[in-house]
Amino acid sequence: PKRWTRPRRTFVDSPLDERLPYKKGRVADRRQAMQLYQGHLREIAEREAPGILDNARLQDALASETAEMARGKALKCLEDTLDGLTCALAAWLAWRTPDAWEMIGDLNGYIFVPRAAGS
Repeated sequence: PKRWTRPRRTFVDSPLDERLPYKKGRVADRRQAMQLYQGHLREIAEREAPGILDNARLQDALASETAEMARGKALKCLEDTLDGLTCALAAWLAWRTPDAWEMIGDLNGYIFVPRAAGS
């Protein structure tokens, strides 16, 4: 059977050509990738939902120093926070611009992804 491959689209207009390895690998490499992730999320929030940046906890989560100082459980908590923010921003964008998104899958399991440019 044909294996399903995940689309290479993200919900952001970003220069990322591949995933950021912030969950596995050497801690120093994970921190560096997480700081890139924080920067991209901050840019998206500034552009798409600037009011959320007034929240002090969110400011802390997006500060590169937070990733630099996080250890153990705090690093895992930051990963989860950034993943949650990614989901929240994607949901906000899908709600705000539903025609720009498409569903892949069915009601048994699905994801929403941005429509390819020109579709």
